[in-house]
Amino acid sequence: MDTNTRICPVCGKQFVVSARAGKSQVFDKRECKDKYRNSKINALLAEAKDTEDQFVKLYKYAEVLADQLHGMQSYAGTNDKELMKLRREVAASSEDMRYMLNLGVLGVNKQSPNYPLLAEHDAFFKLMVEYEDHRDPEIKRQEAMINELRRRHRNENRMAHEQAYTTEQLDELFQKQRRETSEVNKQCQVYWAWNNIEDYKDNLRETYGAETGRGDPNLQQWYDVLDRNNIQYN
Repeated sequence: MDTNTRICPVCGKQFVVSARAGKSQVFDKRECKDKYRNSKINALLAEAKDTEDQFVKLYKYAEVLADQLHGMQSYAGTNDKELMKLRREVAASSEDMRYMLNLGVLGVNKQSPNYPLLAEHDAFFKLMVEYEDHRDPEIKRQEAMINELRRRHRNENRMAHEQAYTTEQLDELFQKQRRETSEVNKQCQVYWAWNNIEDYKDNLRETYGAETGRGDPNLQQWYDVLDRNNIQYN
């Protein structure tokens, strides 16, 4: 084939390259060039349409996942509430039992021939021990503050979802909650010191089967907080 000829990629015809066009000439004629360009444009448009369709499908799927997540959160929130309610009722019953036993309103008749049955049916005594809260009142007060703030924030987040807050509204809500959380945490340093000590002890116990206490240098900063606030804790 003559070096001055080419095969048009569109119509397949062999043509002589124009001396004026030189090496830049690729197509046989203008119509072939336009047809090639239009085919490329159509291919890009088709790809863009396919991408758009995929995006719409993903967006709808994300909406479904968001609804499912909201439902799971609502279900989990209901379960948490029921569990907390049950724990409060058991704790209150255990405390009432302990109180009445201490006052002598209730008693154990050790002379009864059935007294040995207590060794087999002592579940209520175990509950009294398990649910007895020996923490300092200040720790419990600060814990209640934190739980109340979290409950309020959960309600705000649920309302934001139900009312379809805009991005700006969500950001404003998030910033407000951050400020409130920071302020409450500053007021609850005693609780967080106690909580950090408990977490550290639990992790050490679960990981290494070991116990620790005041002599551990990793806990000193939190014990210092408790000591400054006259909180009794070992």
